[in-house]
Amino acid sequence: MNCNDKTTSQKKRSLIAKDTDRRTYTSRQHQDYLKLEEALSCEKFCIQDI
Repeated sequence: MNCNDKTTSQKKRSLIAKDTDRRTYTSRQHQDYLKLEEALSCEKFCIQDI
């Protein structure tokens, strides 16, 4: 997931996502499949990390 390629709609979706920490984010980056809620929380972390 590239943090620099976020669209406005992705940013809006991430507002409803749960907060996550760097450890969880890093762990999820190595998984083949994420639930929608997990993917959105990773997006949110990525956007906030910029």
